[in-house]
Amino acid sequence: MQYKIKLQENHKLKMKYQTLKNSISRSEMLTDGITEDPTEITENTYLTDSDLSDEVDIESESDERKSKKNPLKIIRNQKRVSSPESGAIKKHITNKTNHLLNQKPRTTSFISNRNEKSKNTIPDSEDPNINKIQETISFENILSDPIKLAYFKDFLCEQFSQELVLCLIAIQKFKSISDSSKMLIHSTIIFKKFIRPESLFEINLNIEVRNQIQERILKNDIEITMFDQIENTILEDLKNNYYTPFIRSTHMALYQKHKNNEEEKENTTNQKTQQKEIKAIMVSKRREHSTLNEGYVFKGISREPHVIGEELAELMIDMCAAHFSISTEQIDFDQISQTIIFRRFVIATSELQVISLDNIDYPERLALFINIYNVLFVHSAIVSGVPTDKATKTRFMNESKYNIGGYLFSLSDIKHGILRGNRPKRNWRSGSYFKPKDKRANLQVVPLDPRIHFALTNLTIQSAPLRVYYLDRLNDELENTTKSFLLKNVRVSIKSKKILLPKVFRSSPKDFGQNQKDIFRFLSRYIPDLFQELSPNAFTIKFIGSNLSPMLVFESEYSSI
Repeated sequence: MQYKIKLQENHKLKMKYQTLKNSISRSEMLTDGITEDPTEITENTYLTDSDLSDEVDIESESDERKSKKNPLKIIRNQKRVSSPESGAIKKHITNKTNHLLNQKPRTTSFISNRNEKSKNTIPDSEDPNINKIQETISFENILSDPIKLAYFKDFLCEQFSQELVLCLIAIQKFKSISDSSKMLIHSTIIFKKFIRPESLFEINLNIEVRNQIQERILKNDIEITMFDQIENTILEDLKNNYYTPFIRSTHMALYQKHKNNEEEKENTTNQKTQQKEIKAIMVSKRREHSTLNEGYVFKGISREPHVIGEELAELMIDMCAAHFSISTEQIDFDQISQTIIFRRFVIATSELQVISLDNIDYPERLALFINIYNVLFVHSAIVSGVPTDKATKTRFMNESKYNIGGYLFSLSDIKHGILRGNRPKRNWRSGSYFKPKDKRANLQVVPLDPRIHFALTNLTIQSAPLRVYYLDRLNDELENTTKSFLLKNVRVSIKSKKILLPKVFRSSPKDFGQNQKDIFRFLSRYIPDLFQELSPNAFTIKFIGSNLSPMLVFESEYSSI
């Protein structure tokens, strides 16, 4: 069925009406063949068999069903149109006719030059970056990049020249086919859609070229180069007449915006991925170095536990003394990790795996775990570095471990679970450090000796000196270390009635007594000249913040310093 519309006899109006029909067909192509988002357009969007073939069965649906779906929709095939009785369609065509009466008809030709610029183009004087864009985005680059090609198609649709790029894509797909039967089918589709007169996406060609293509299809003389002349003509026309206007158009600006957004997303994704990779590497390194003495399996007869602890402490002091700088008062841990002595030390720590912890008495247990704590702390610093803030120190204390007698002990396990008598990290918390069923709780040192706080090193200015604690003179060494530490770090102001104490008295106050009087009694034991004459109620206690500046002091007969 066809529309029958009576037009005036005027020749110009007939031309306007013919232009209207072409415009309607193209507008349908825009709505049916192109998606709203140009970045989602692919070759398959334009080149499916249903789109390329004009043999569409439009008789399968009733006129009543079509009118219910979309009364304003016009079928693509101009020879098969709906009934002229529809008033809505007549009104739609009348409005289109009136709209086109004020516009110049557009003519498409490969030979003619298009001098009129697009409405959506940007003048050269308003965009100084046109030359830069042309240098970075060539015509060939547009055709090879699917995203740029999608924006280029959208631009050509506004210019009513979308048939050029559609035909070009169809020819390129034809060239990718190797099967002869499929080549015949595809060449027929190209002819019906783009070359045959009055076809849906007809391109202006010589009658000779049309006839030549048709004859070859009828004779089944199909070659891969049969559309080369048409392809070259289309490429030349697109490059000469549409490339520069596209670069100046708002479509290119939209593409640049889309590109910037994609780059930002990619950068954000890369940053997140990089952060995840760094985090995974750090976790793997921590896991790799968490149990530091399991790299070797000890084969031999185990010696007494306190002897092993003393020898490991002596080896550690030797390594630190050999790489200690007097000018900077720091140890070069990186250099230590590359020495043969360090490798021998690591092998020596494997003996801790097989020692027996069942029948050791109180003094031996105290000496063993003080030495092992200091050795493990410095060993962890050599492997993963000295902690520089609270977060890294907490992780450092919980993840650095030794296998001792078949049990894994971290620095926190040794300090709070063993040496402090299974007490929680913070004194205001109730309960115990180890869980009730944890067998390591049987190894706790009870009663608590508060002098351990001044024997455990943390490699800072306020740290206890690194030394070896021998079992036969353990009490004397703890007394000397405690007195030396308190004389160095305790300050008293008689005028302001204030006493400045190291932070250990704040973090573990109950380890020194139940109240301020007990702390004064402990201090007067080691600094009697000062604290025996002071009244606890007349002074206010303040605490000195911990200084994490790395510094190591040696006070050992075995050390060479």
